Amino acid sequence: MRRKPISESSGIESGKDNDRPELSKAIEIARLTGAKLIIAKLDRLSRNAAFLINLRDAGV
Repeated sequence: MRRKPISESSGIESGKDNDRPELSKAIEIARLTGAKLIIAKLDRLSRNAAFLINLRDAGV
């Protein structure tokens, strides 16, 4: 059974900058709803390994 997304977001900012409004919004929605954040390409999410590990550990 395929589920509908709770929310969809797309940003055009670079993966080198972790302070991105669309990313922050998507993370907050995932936290509030218990949803999983799905990223199309990991290298577009962030180039900072610590940021990626913290995101994973946050449970989103």
